[in-house]
Amino acid sequence: MKLKIGIDAGDFNLGKPVNSGIKRIVSQVLLHLQSRYQDQVISRPYYYQNRGLLFGTLRLPYYLFKNHDQVFLAFSGQIPWLTKFLTIKKVLFLYDLGFYQYPQHFSNSQKLIQQTNRSISLADKIIVSSHTTKKQLISQFPKLDINKIAVCYLGIDHLLSINIKSTSPLPYQYFLYVGVVKPLKNLEKLIYIFSDFIKKSLNKKIKLLIIGKAQSNYKNSLLQLINLLKQEQNIIFKDIVPDEKLVFYYKNCIALLNVSLVEGFCFPVLGALSLGMSVIVNNLPIYKEYTPFFSNLYISKTKNDFIKKMVVICKNPEIKKQSINIPSQFTWKWYVQKLLENAL
Repeated sequence: MKLKIGIDAGDFNLGKPVNSGIKRIVSQVLLHLQSRYQDQVISRPYYYQNRGLLFGTLRLPYYLFKNHDQVFLAFSGQIPWLTKFLTIKKVLFLYDLGFYQYPQHFSNSQKLIQQTNRSISLADKIIVSSHTTKKQLISQFPKLDINKIAVCYLGIDHLLSINIKSTSPLPYQYFLYVGVVKPLKNLEKLIYIFSDFIKKSLNKKIKLLIIGKAQSNYKNSLLQLINLLKQEQNIIFKDIVPDEKLVFYYKNCIALLNVSLVEGFCFPVLGALSLGMSVIVNNLPIYKEYTPFFSNLYISKTKNDFIKKMVVICKNPEIKKQSINIPSQFTWKWYVQKLLENAL
């Protein structure tokens, strides 16, 4: 008998662009379940068009009950309270605990905290994407049974199959940031770092390209800072781009830069690494976890060290891109295999 899996797919919508971490995970999990496990599993995603009034509280538990689902994958990070009355294995996915650490950067931090506290109490299994997040979770919930927590690294091999259409290279060299433009990403610090780099660089035409969906108020504050530092000609914002263009930007950058306060998905960092590009980051514990796997990941403990690494990569093009063999535990095949092992 096939295992029936119900999936809360967040705001994923079949046929629409994949432009968030949750959408990326859901799309790859569905792809692999339907192509490799069709004889063992019936996967039933509840797409965006199925959502609506009271979806998370009443409608989703009803769908799970009506369809006799045996496993519930809560990719959106919350488990409805009413599922406590269902005989279904509840698997919760947590990506980071930023709203516990930096509540001031979330407009709805208390709601997120309450939802997460409840979901953890209801979960039969909790999937996190790094040992760092597991340690933070245990620290935040010291009474939590650690055997409920499983670490599954996210896959990053989806970019390797993308062929870049013939595109003319950009008329300038650039460092790259990819991700949501919001306070938690600490982009003020990145802009200061880049400004200091330009002051020391012989090439004053190097750009910082920032790609991602922006919170308007935060972006406006960044634009004011850029004007203050007189970097209007050197720092460029772009909205979300499709994967084909993103791969182009990755492959042609000097290096990807990131100084975020918190990281969970880490898709931009891991994506650039998977393509062999150099990545310079700050000293977050999650990055230390990745260093044994990726020799092209450079961790900087100080601002000066960060700038020195930027200078070194600029002067030595041969280290800009390296040949990388993606570790098996960072593939989607491995991720879905481990997910199913924990769902059974």
